[in-house]
Amino acid sequence: MTNIDTVIPEDFNLVTAKEMDGLLKAVDTEMTGVWPEFMLHDTVANQHWVRLYSDFPEYQFALFDKKSGKMAAAGNCIPLLWDEYPENLPNEGWDWTVRTGFSNKSEEVQPNAVSALSIAVSHEYRGRKLSGCMVEIMKEIGRKKGLGTLLAPVRPSLKPNYPLIPMEKYMNWKNAEGLPFDPWLRVHVRSGGKIAGVCGASMTIPGSLKDWEEWTGMEFPGSGRYIVEGALVPVEINTDPRTGIYIEPNVWVVHRIH
Repeated sequence: MTNIDTVIPEDFNLVTAKEMDGLLKAVDTEMTGVWPEFMLHDTVANQHWVRLYSDFPEYQFALFDKKSGKMAAAGNCIPLLWDEYPENLPNEGWDWTVRTGFSNKSEEVQPNAVSALSIAVSHEYRGRKLSGCMVEIMKEIGRKKGLGTLLAPVRPSLKPNYPLIPMEKYMNWKNAEGLPFDPWLRVHVRSGGKIAGVCGASMTIPGSLKDWEEWTGMEFPGSGRYIVEGALVPVEINTDPRTGIYIEPNVWVVHRIH
């Protein structure tokens, strides 16, 4: 059994949305540019994101540099009920965790797990092992609430370099140490997480052709699959009708936190 204070680096303060009014606005301001623009347009996120800060304030948090006062990292997670069988985790991944968390709350269902939604580290503070610290904080939040598992639909950090490689193959790549090739998956495994499989439709981002041109700075002269900077797999573009859709696969990782 640990304490949340023991996993926070001594140079940083942890603040939750319950403790700080306006944390959402601060995160939006300070974390601009951390994600590719198209990632900000997931259908489920657009419906529910703001409510995370009002409905689940203890689960939304940020680390602030004690010396400068700058926000170094921000984290979002949500409590939910799952059946505790990793093989049953759904293909919808990230979208499922959000829908389930809010549905459980409205139906007054008691959760038994917490799911990671986002960990963002400011460019200025990368390379200081804060991502692993953020995973540990989420585990401690869950433990403090009496929850037994941290679920994570992980977005592998180097997958955009290999958009044509199936996620089922990519997640099994190893480095010389026998750990996951992908740095973000490696952080989770080193933290005790177990890779449970692929959630192939973790996020769904539809848009008009104009939307996709604005989000990516690209032109799409004809229908087809396009490699887009920051995307884990190609984006499907259809010029008649003028639409595009991106269905992102993630990797389910399960952390037991009893």
